[in-house]
Amino acid sequence: MDTVYTKTKLIAHLNAIKPVGYTLNSDLFYEKAITNAIIYIRCRGQEHFPHSFIFSSILVRIRFTNVENIFNQACTATNNTVYQADDDDPTFSKGFSGNVIGQANFDSLYDNEVYDDQSFNVVRPLLEQMINAAIQWANQNDTLQNAYNNAELLSFDARSDLYSQPFPAKYMIAKKLVGASDYSSYATTVIASYNSRGETNKANFLQTLKNILDAL
Repeated sequence: MDTVYTKTKLIAHLNAIKPVGYTLNSDLFYEKAITNAIIYIRCRGQEHFPHSFIFSSILVRIRFTNVENIFNQACTATNNTVYQADDDDPTFSKGFSGNVIGQANFDSLYDNEVYDDQSFNVVRPLLEQMINAAIQWANQNDTLQNAYNNAELLSFDARSDLYSQPFPAKYMIAKKLVGASDYSSYATTVIASYNSRGETNKANFLQTLKNILDAL
């Protein structure tokens, strides 16, 4: 048993299962630029350097630059008093774990610490299966229109989990950019809802956002 498992070895293992067309960035996310968006796929896990690494779920995030740029405009216009924008903020995100490989297989990841090539090969098929599912999902949501349409097929709770926070703001932007017929009614309703609950800061932020969107 090799008692030293360094970050360098983790990077080598991540590169071994790197999806075609993706690069491994400095944050150890697989990254791929597509039209108006960037896809990030992350192998999540627990670092136990210098001894081992325990892999867990796969997280895929899609950042649509037009959505996030508008959200950033609203943050700047309101002096970031309610929300702050980050260059890494996604628009949509989804995790892949036991829902892909089965709960028993997923639980087994925690029992199989990776400390060398042999131990990595034990978990590799499960990681590749989850990564493939993440890529398939990303490919199905490779445009804002596709991502919006697919999210509309879900329950409200599942849809709000799919969008990044704050959901009302990102949802409002998406509706405007895809030309959804209920954009105006949704925006008006959600702003009124925050005002009725006394959450005036959030209501004011969304009103500022609506003003920006209406001017497009």
